[in-house]
Formats: sequence, structure tokens, C-alpha cells
Amino acid sequence: MLLADEPTTALDVTVQAALLDLLRHLQREREMAMIFVTHDLAVAARIAERVVVMNQGQAVETGPTSQLLTAPNHPYTRGLVACRPPLTHRPARLPVVADFLQETPPPPPPEISDEEAAQRLARLTAQAPLLELENVYAQYRRRSPMALRGVNLAIHPGETLGLVGESGCGKTTLLKAILGLVPLAGGTLRWDGAAISKLDRRQRQGFRREVQVIFQDPFGSLDPRLTVGETLAEPLIVHGMARPQRGERIRYLLQRVGLEPEAARRFPHEFSGGQRQRIGIARALTLQPRLVLADEPVSALDVSVQAQVLNLLKELQAEFGLTLLFVSHDLAVVQFMSDRVAVMHEGALVEVAPAPQIYRHPQHPYTQTLLAAVL
Repeated sequence: MLLADEPTTALDVTVQAALLDLLRHLQREREMAMIFVTHDLAVAARIAERVVVMNQGQAVETGPTSQLLTAPNHPYTRGLVACRPPLTHRPARLPVVADFLQETPPPPPPEISDEEAAQRLARLTAQAPLLELENVYAQYRRRSPMALRGVNLAIHPGETLGLVGESGCGKTTLLKAILGLVPLAGGTLRWDGAAISKLDRRQRQGFRREVQVIFQDPFGSLDPRLTVGETLAEPLIVHGMARPQRGERIRYLLQRVGLEPEAARRFPHEFSGGQRQRIGIARALTLQPRLVLADEPVSALDVSVQAQVLNLLKELQAEFGLTLLFVSHDLAVVQFMSDRVAVMHEGALVEVAPAPQIYRHPQHPYTQTLLAAVL
């Protein structure tokens, strides 16, 4: 018997598919039983003959995979199935498990039509770009292969641009290049029309204030020696906010991401993964940024918490007028979040288009391969 505990978490779809195929092959070859633990229902559908659904230490439903995932009986199972972002359509909001545990579950959320999505995108792209990348090249060491190869991209105020591609294709490197953490080997980055390399010290400080990051690991990105309040206060101190205003800002941010004010006195290890990611989101919003770089912000979360965090990000985007560059290997999540999608392969962008076009009429063979791995 093989016990496989979340072996595909945080893998891109093509690597994930290859690993699942390998496990199935080994299972047949060795006549091996397998218990496969996962929070990804799509993975369970591909690998398992039977599924056991657990909640708070109890098995609440067991059955054949096809039956359980298409016609679940228990309210908790129905919630898990419903809160997974769909690929066939785009809801305005994701259901959450708590909706299904009530006596009268709410009706399904309204869907965003292709026409509505196109109208929204047209309004956004009519504005001048907030961030532009023009023929950007980057490498980590001299004589090493280029990590970014001639990237051209424009991100407009208020939009969410999804960035997808296999592990190692350059997605995180692109974010690092925007932040100045990887030197450019060529090309230009422009912020509000001005070349970032030509900003003076005061302007560069303003740029750093207006561009913030949500990291993939909600635990590793928080200093374990600082309380949540101290973590949120750090950037406010750096940028000169007075103590009374700092306290008020911290209380507001914690409340806005769904945490109690007393959370400010606690340390990161005292919170769940979903709560830590909410703290990471609050940290990114402390300085009221214009652009948030979200690097795989929900890949480590189970499907029920993931739905809550994705809904929260959409709400905060509308409230704060945020622009999002949303990096993920999960194509269903990217479709739910994005106005446009950029597909990266070996350091270059091979396709950039409105989200409905990418998912229904992909043009590049690599995009077609990515989608085929999850359909």
C-alpha cells in the first residue's frame, strides 16, 4: 500500500498529469493499493475509484468517485464540489461550504457573461497602462540561460491579469523583475509611463509603496518572531505614519480580511493556513497599493478556504481599486479571477488574450496543451 499525502499540491497541471499517470502505472504494475490524500477534487476524480470525504475528524460521506462528485448527498460534500471554480462558466462569486450547512442554502451566484466580461475589459484597457514591460530580458547570473526572453506586456488600472505556465517557466522571475529583485538584461519597465530605471530616490520609494506582494507560502512569508500587529505596523512605520493612525489602520485591515482585532497580539503559528493568508493579504494592503502581485496565493489552501480567499480578493479589488497580477498554475482559479490571461512558456509570453478567448478558443499549441491537461 502507498500512502500519498498531497503529492501534487502546488504542481502545475502538466507536471501534475504526468505524476498521476506515473502513479497509476506503478499501481497497476505492482498491484498496489493506494490511499491518496488531496484537497483538489479534480485530482481525486482522475486518480481514485472511491472517495472518502472527511470533516472535523469524521468521514461524512463515502462512495464511488463518479457518483460522489456528481451527485453528493452530504451538505459538506455538496459545498466542497460547489466551491471549486468551474471551467465551463464564470460565476460572480464562489459558493462556500458554510452556505450549504445552513437550513436554506442560498441560490447559485449569478454568472458573468462573455459580453459583460468584454465590456468590463474594454473600459479597463481604454485607460493608459499602469505597468508596461517592453522587450524585457532577465537572467540570474552572467552566461546563464535567459530566465525572461523578450517579454512585452501592459497591465491596466483595475484589471486582473492572470499569468499561467509550467513550473520554471519564469512566472515568479517576472514578478521579481518588476520589483527590481532580478536585474534586467535588456528592455524597459515603465510605471505610470515613466521608466522605472530612471526614477529618482523619492519616486522609487513611491513605486515601492504602490506595488505590494501576496506570497505563495502564508507561513514562510510572515516573520515568526513578530506579532501580527508588529508585522502590519512595519511598513507604516517605514513610511512615517503616526502611532494612533497605525493602530486604527491595523484594526481596520484585520476586520476587512475577516479577523478579530485581538489577532494583532498573536503570532503567525497560532493561525490556520487560511487565516495566515488573510494576514498576508492585509500586509499587502497596509500602504494602499495600486498594484498587487499575487504569487500563487491560494495553491496551498484547501478548496473551501480557497473559495473564501478568492472571494475576498475580488471584494478588496473592488473596494480599494486594485490592479492584480495573479500568478497561478490552477487554470480554473485563473479563469475565475482574470480579465485577461497571459500564457508563459520558457521565459516568453506565447499568448495574451481575454480570459473567455483563452479558455474557449486557445490559439497557441502550448495553451491548448495546458487546457487539455485539466479538461
